[in-house]
Amino acid sequence: PPAVTGKFPMIAAHYVTWFQTPEISGRYAFRWTLRNEEKSGVPGRDYFDPDHTIDGQATIASYQYPLTGPYDSCDKDLLRYHMALMKMSGIDAVIIDFYGIHSDGGEYPYMLESAKALVEAIEEAGLKFLICYEEQAVEKVVKHMGQKISHAEKVRQDFLWLGSEWFRRASYVK
Repeated sequence: PPAVTGKFPMIAAHYVTWFQTPEISGRYAFRWTLRNEEKSGVPGRDYFDPDHTIDGQATIASYQYPLTGPYDSCDKDLLRYHMALMKMSGIDAVIIDFYGIHSDGGEYPYMLESAKALVEAIEEAGLKFLICYEEQAVEKVVKHMGQKISHAEKVRQDFLWLGSEWFRRASYVK
């Protein structure tokens, strides 16, 4: 594959860190078990159950079944594999969905840990990365924290963290 030069135009791929499995993170992510009877295809169930299989495949919330099966976004081997595929495909950079540094009691802490592992894999592969800040999380986190933090303060804290942890890295696209 061509070397990552950092010159534009740059080809970047969007990557989400939504997925967890019991083997790595201790549970299945909401994204694998979405509650939607119409899509589940499992009579009498209103959700996807990855522990239930049909024709040898876990019943997961996915339009296309991953070749790796249900995976975990913190799995370092999987991340290395994904980065190798991207690099061989000519992708220069990864756009990471970032939901912030605060926990809402839901999946955001898992997604932050997954994003940190992803940055390590990106750098190991010699790729670059960018952040897609998911402002939709701001309202949810502020509400969960009982309004103890304002929207503006949550965003400020997230960007201070990004500035100290990731924006200064050579692998971050500026």
